[in-house]
Amino acid sequence: MSAIRPDIPQTLPALTPAGPSAQAKAAQAAFFRAALNEVQAAQTRPQAAQTLQTAQTSEPDSPRLPRLGQLLDIRV
Repeated sequence: MSAIRPDIPQTLPALTPAGPSAQAKAAQAAFFRAALNEVQAAQTRPQAAQTLQTAQTSEPDSPRLPRLGQLLDIRV
């Protein structure tokens, strides 16, 4: 006991391990494995289908309106 504060216990409580638990680590690992599998599956798709998709989306039906400041040429 301490003479100044007699209500303080002599033994300290057991420290809990810092950081996420084993269950949380396993859940994170499963999430990232699933995301990696999706990316790898997307990369194995045929390239011809992807180029066809980008060709269709790159040509809009209507002309684009100019953005504000698009035609400004400022040089310092």
